[in-house]
Amino acid sequence: MIVSIFVKVYQIGYRSFFQDELYSVSAALEPNFDLFLNNWVLYDSNAPLYYFFLRLWLKIIPATEFWIRLPSVIFVLLASFILINGIKKRFNNDTWFYLLLFILTSYGFLFFAQEARAYGLLLLLISLQLLTFIDLLQCKKEENKSRFILLFTFFSLLASYTHYTGILFSCILYSILIFEFRSDLFFLKKILVSILLLLALGLLWMNNFLFFFHLDKSMIIHQKWAILKSIIPMLFFGYSIIGKYFSILMILIYFYSSFVLLKNFVLLKKVNKIIVKLGVFSFGVLFLSPFIPYLFSYRHYIFLIPIILLAFSILICSFFKISEYQKSILLLFGILIVVNQGFVHYKSDRENWRQTVDYVAENLKDKNTKVIIIGEPWESSPKEYLLKNRGDLNLSIRRKTYYLYYFNQLADNKKIDIVVLRPSNKIIEEYINKELLTNDKVFVLLYTGGFSKDINNLKINGIVDKKEFYGHVVFTCTKKY
Repeated sequence: MIVSIFVKVYQIGYRSFFQDELYSVSAALEPNFDLFLNNWVLYDSNAPLYYFFLRLWLKIIPATEFWIRLPSVIFVLLASFILINGIKKRFNNDTWFYLLLFILTSYGFLFFAQEARAYGLLLLLISLQLLTFIDLLQCKKEENKSRFILLFTFFSLLASYTHYTGILFSCILYSILIFEFRSDLFFLKKILVSILLLLALGLLWMNNFLFFFHLDKSMIIHQKWAILKSIIPMLFFGYSIIGKYFSILMILIYFYSSFVLLKNFVLLKKVNKIIVKLGVFSFGVLFLSPFIPYLFSYRHYIFLIPIILLAFSILICSFFKISEYQKSILLLFGILIVVNQGFVHYKSDRENWRQTVDYVAENLKDKNTKVIIIGEPWESSPKEYLLKNRGDLNLSIRRKTYYLYYFNQLADNKKIDIVVLRPSNKIIEEYINKELLTNDKVFVLLYTGGFSKDINNLKINGIVDKKEFYGHVVFTCTKKY
């Protein structure tokens, strides 16, 4: 546990923010609350709870990579402790030990701990949902059921306002509760009241949630089977060679134990049966992921990680009896995997926003300088943009804001004129050549994937140098004398 905690905290400020994180940070740092709400929170189809939390957090702490990512580390560590300890109290066997082993070695728990996004908070709330769900299934006393359904409703509401997959997870769990308590009409009414309460409270965000389903499907069905290759290592042991092979091995063990379970399924307790079925269902969702358009990113499957790992732990505990010595060997392997994950994750590349701006800032020696960002200027309301451009301009129209976050840190004392141009060769050529008549240098900042390679063929009346970073390209156009 100590090694796992150290790895999650280690060098969380090493890499610059990537694009999604900068959306969170820029939203939270918006000084005007109306603009924060309308131009950022209501513009995003994802739920707003994390944005409000981060906004409050940045009122008291510095807006640096370390401090902004720290809450996600805390959320993930709390989720790990609460889920492992909660299962230890609720299951009178070694299920908690295997769960501890899987959670602390899960690359997903490390990866999302070091992101300034809502996923760490989502993991925490889903873990609390899962434990109260188990309490409801195991509860015998009616008064305790009422208390647990209140807690379950509360955690479901928070999870649903954290990410849209929190809504999906809540729907799955509520469906199981309705089925399991279908003969208990008195408690079934309480479950239905809980659902109605959530629907009423969810009306505040219903329009944004439904808007997400209006996006053009052709934009988001593009990853095919590659998404599955991303999800499996994320679920288990990561993207290193060791991690990938161990992850595949875990999948094979899971299916083998599931096959063995078919013969002895009736021997499991009711709650174990339900969790294992839910785990098998979750695996089914993973393997269908290339065909599910609304779960178009590997990170959107994070809500399945806790239930899959718990189901796997139940299977292992039910059919494999090991000694204390063997447990020690497993823990040793776990430590090696965690250390390997930490090293690989620490060295992994992300979008180099900070490095790009730092390069430009170091070369701002001339008094007359322009910085051009290739993106989309604000010309329409957010919803008009989304309806017209299928949502792919959601981030491109904000690139100036993202670059400015680092320019304010690294070049605050320099006078820089930053403009945003559409990705059009003709517009860019004419603008640069005009500016080089009065300016010594013009920098063009290009976020890869946001513009065609034709920019390499611009006809510029000056000297052009090109510098590439991970995810970024900087063209330096210098006036000829």
